[in-house]
Amino acid sequence: MGIGLAGLVLGIIGLSLFFRRGVGGSFRDDFHSLAMDSLAARGWWVTAPDTVYWSRRGDFGSGVSLYTLEGDYWPDSVHRPVIRNLLLRRIPCDCFTMEWHLNQFIPRQNWQQAGILLSEDTGFMGKSFRVSIAYNDYNGIYPLSGTILLQAITSSSTRKPEEIAHVPLFTADSLRRHPALARNLEHSALRIEKRGDRFRILYADGILENTSFREITVHEFSMHPRYVGLFALRGFVDSAEAIPARFSWFSLDCEECK
Repeated sequence: MGIGLAGLVLGIIGLSLFFRRGVGGSFRDDFHSLAMDSLAARGWWVTAPDTVYWSRRGDFGSGVSLYTLEGDYWPDSVHRPVIRNLLLRRIPCDCFTMEWHLNQFIPRQNWQQAGILLSEDTGFMGKSFRVSIAYNDYNGIYPLSGTILLQAITSSSTRKPEEIAHVPLFTADSLRRHPALARNLEHSALRIEKRGDRFRILYADGILENTSFREITVHEFSMHPRYVGLFALRGFVDSAEAIPARFSWFSLDCEECK
């Protein structure tokens, strides 16, 4: 009996380490069904729902459409942190490769953006890692031509956020002069690879869906994300419009933590 009990305990420990290292789990979603019970069955739930715009999540017939509504989780002494219609799911492993595809999202006003949020909790109190496609024309007191950019930000409840990637994709002036350039944003895709504390970010865009990824940055950040969220927002501003961001694909593959 003692040997059997010891074997059982070792088996439980082994399985715990196995799943904690993130081996064997995978998930794919093309958002073919957006009914609440179907989303819940696939592990998704929505936080801070805006009933008007959440009801429009299927506006384009495929994918899930999230709109750039007022809100953010950026540290602010005036506003309560909130992301409307944040689509969340759990991350079951410590190390993973994650990918999402975003179709025809072209922000044109501050701070319209859409992307992915990794977080340690659901209340924006722990560490987080955000990667998004955003628009920015703010540069303090000096005028700045608007820019569509890829931005990555890490955040901790104990210190100021850190921008670890700021990659201009197109300027508003270029898009006005050459409107066809906007077609390069018809199929945007992002991949995040996490191995231990090492995060690798890759990005792809183009007229076609099969363009290759390119590495944006590699960053060391001590964080154990337990949730991933798809989001669209515009910060706490009234001047920007609520435009759709259509997520057409999401995948999560648990990897071995080497």
